[in-house]
Amino acid sequence: MRERKSLVGILVVVVALCLTGGCGKKQNVKGGPTPGAPPGEAAGIGELPLDTAELGEGEGVSASSGQNLLGPIRQDPNVGKTRITELSTIYFDFDKDEIRPDQQPVLESNAQYLLDNGGFSVEIQGHCDEQGSPEYNLALGERRALAVRAYLIRSGVDAGRLYTISYGEEAPAVEANTPEAYAMNRRAEFWMIQK
Repeated sequence: MRERKSLVGILVVVVALCLTGGCGKKQNVKGGPTPGAPPGEAAGIGELPLDTAELGEGEGVSASSGQNLLGPIRQDPNVGKTRITELSTIYFDFDKDEIRPDQQPVLESNAQYLLDNGGFSVEIQGHCDEQGSPEYNLALGERRALAVRAYLIRSGVDAGRLYTISYGEEAPAVEANTPEAYAMNRRAEFWMIQK
């Protein structure tokens, strides 16, 4: 009888893993800035564990190890941040980090707003569509954020106000597998960091 309960328990865990995506491709979760870290410094990349104090045995956490059995948990990277709605999103071509000619006037307008409005720093977030590996997209997102930062600095914005971070493919603006969605996800966004 004891062996039968163990087999049933194992089967329940396996089914739970498959239903929650644990049997599929694992994704890394990228956090926002580390609490207490300087603005623009990203947290480490990795899976976030469940809070085992809130879950009992059989609720996705192994009783013996306290290990998360449900797979990665997605965290909103912008919790506690404020989107600067006066600054327009900058869009990029597929697999490119150069500022497109049609985005240059938009970026000039963003630069003028930043020159006219001080008192806060800006986190420039680089994003990608889901094509390509997570590692490649993380690097591409960083290059996009750095390209926007360099453009703003050349336009006269104080470099000390501008920080970059890449979320790669982890924070899509549109969750769909269409060319239109991919185009909306290849972007740089602007978020306020209070001084």
